[in-house]
Amino acid sequence: MLPEPSTAPPPSTSDEPWLIVCRQALALASALRTLATSQAAEIASACLASATLVDEVARMAEARGKVPFPARWTAAPTPGQLQDFGRLLRDKRAQAGFSRVQLARRAKLSDATVKFIETARHPPSRATLLRLIGVPELGLRWSDTPGACTQPPPSDLEAAGSSPVAAELHRFDSRLSLPMVLESLLVLDELRACQALIEITAYGVRRACCLCGMRSDAWAVDPREAAKLPIRHAAPCAGQLVESLCQRHPVVAELAQTERRNPDSPTAAQLDAGRRAAKVEHFHGCRSSREVAAQLALVAALPATPYRQGVCALWLWALALGPCPLDPTTDVFSERRAQQLADLVPSSSLPARESSRLRGISAAAAWLLSQAAGVPDAPARSPSRPGPDVAHVSP
Repeated sequence: MLPEPSTAPPPSTSDEPWLIVCRQALALASALRTLATSQAAEIASACLASATLVDEVARMAEARGKVPFPARWTAAPTPGQLQDFGRLLRDKRAQAGFSRVQLARRAKLSDATVKFIETARHPPSRATLLRLIGVPELGLRWSDTPGACTQPPPSDLEAAGSSPVAAELHRFDSRLSLPMVLESLLVLDELRACQALIEITAYGVRRACCLCGMRSDAWAVDPREAAKLPIRHAAPCAGQLVESLCQRHPVVAELAQTERRNPDSPTAAQLDAGRRAAKVEHFHGCRSSREVAAQLALVAALPATPYRQGVCALWLWALALGPCPLDPTTDVFSERRAQQLADLVPSSSLPARESSRLRGISAAAAWLLSQAAGVPDAPARSPSRPGPDVAHVSP
């Protein structure tokens, strides 16, 4: 005969108040963390710190009160302790050369908060003290803080490091770390910077999204103005989400730039290595080196003629593989000199072979400088007598 399954005994009447306190504390902690996501930095830090304290209440209620009372829940600091800390903070700030506004920005606090601490009008919160300790120029220690915070630093601060932001992240979720968040912001900023491109056409310049393929409805003349044109993205588009996030929170770009200069960041190192490995595309007039090299290979594969020799000589000069075809010198390619060659009209008094070569140089230079110019081709002869110079090179 199988034994009857054991069932957990119902909670005793004396345990019900503890269970009610535990449930209410967990609900309050969850509500505080949700509220923190929509508040300013200082208020959000206070909400997260309070949620941590409520978590300890929930753990105490779950253990039926059989846990030691937290050491940091001691009596509130006295007015004398607040005044001493205010004077200490003011002296430290003066030694660091900070104004109240500068210190507030450095510690991610409001200047009113710094003023109230220095004048002992309000006791600082635990989150505020963590931010002040995290400013290295002040040189504050945990033992310098007033009243209830004269105990050794909390264990979560030691685990997360001396940074107040790292401590806040560690308390929010122990799996989060400050380097992880900063690298994520760097990736977001890089995605924002690379998700759009500028299209240059015969009708003007416009902006396009690389992710959803949509273009801006408006056009511009200057590429720098086109970069500001709005795009009506296809939904859902990650580029639109990233762009909206960075517009609502400009601090993302600021922190990403700081992380980009961090020599210890693996993501920043990978981005830098990728840029170093990428080949920089050079342009000659309005033609890229890749386009010029492709056309040069096509023309060089055709039977040699004076016209094609002039075309090839001009393109070799543009690619820094040969001298200037008209007056061989060591001068590098320049658009000004190429424009002079494009305006060159060969004299009819020149021999036919030399005249054909000069026409090739002029046509090749014009093709480099103008998007509207066709690919250099041999000068057409009589339709009834096509010569060997007639050829068409596909772009």
